[in-house]
Amino acid sequence: MAAFHEAHKIELQEMSSKRLDALNRRRDVYARLATTMRILLRADMSNEQQGTDKRAFLAAYDEGYLWAAEPVATSVRELILTMEKKASADKALKLMPANAPEYVRAQAEVKSLDAAARELYQRCLLEMRKDCGFPDSAAEHRIVSFA
Repeated sequence: MAAFHEAHKIELQEMSSKRLDALNRRRDVYARLATTMRILLRADMSNEQQGTDKRAFLAAYDEGYLWAAEPVATSVRELILTMEKKASADKALKLMPANAPEYVRAQAEVKSLDAAARELYQRCLLEMRKDCGFPDSAAEHRIVSFA
């Protein structure tokens, strides 16, 4: 019985160690992902800085896909889908003459997608916070910029 108890104790310690390792990995990934996701909301930086930040985000995104909890991965996916729609709407608006009948509607769509992206960004951060040990958190992350 003592041998069984000792073997079970070792198994529990190994499981606990693996869970702690996974949580630490997620925390590291979330820190990188959270700081690099801002590239999705900002366009007011040099091309060189954008390139560097985009590569950093893509690396964090790939790593996040492997380690993130399902609610985090889902919220990041929704943010990226919204950003894809926004990029398409931005391009269409840029190509459209300002006096076109659809211009006002297209402009409103871009603003709406921008607002949705900001909300999804905040939701991503909240989901990360919940997964890192604050499951009941309702703290709102304020988006701050110095432009």
